[in-house]
Amino acid sequence: MGVIVFVSAAYSGISIEQRACFNLTLSIQKNGSVYNLSGVNLTGVIRRDFDDELQAVFQTEILSTGSGIAKISLDGATTAAIDLSPCSWDLYADKESECPDKLMYGPVYLTKSRT
Repeated sequence: MGVIVFVSAAYSGISIEQRACFNLTLSIQKNGSVYNLSGVNLTGVIRRDFDDELQAVFQTEILSTGSGIAKISLDGATTAAIDLSPCSWDLYADKESECPDKLMYGPVYLTKSRT
C-alpha cells in the first residue's frame, strides 16, 4: 500500500478486500504541519452506516512519532467478517488530559471475496 498525506479530519475512502490482510501507512499532518505522535494512542474503527454497529477495530502502530507516520491494519479473519452493507471508518488520536483529535474518516469500499 502507498502513503497518504492528509490534514487533520481528512475525508478519505479506503478499499478493503474480504479475507485479505489490509495495511495502510499514513503520514499525518495537521494545519499543514507534521502531527507529532509522541504520547498519542491511535484508535480506529469501521462501523456499519445504517445502525452504527461495530464491524472492525484497526490494529494501529506508530512508526515515527516526530514524522507523524503510522500504520493501520486488519487481518484476513477480520476483513472476512465485515458486513457488505455500506460502512464508514474513522481514526482518532487520543492524548492524556486532552480532547481526542479526529484525524481521518470516510467510506469503506469492501470487495467481496470470490473464493
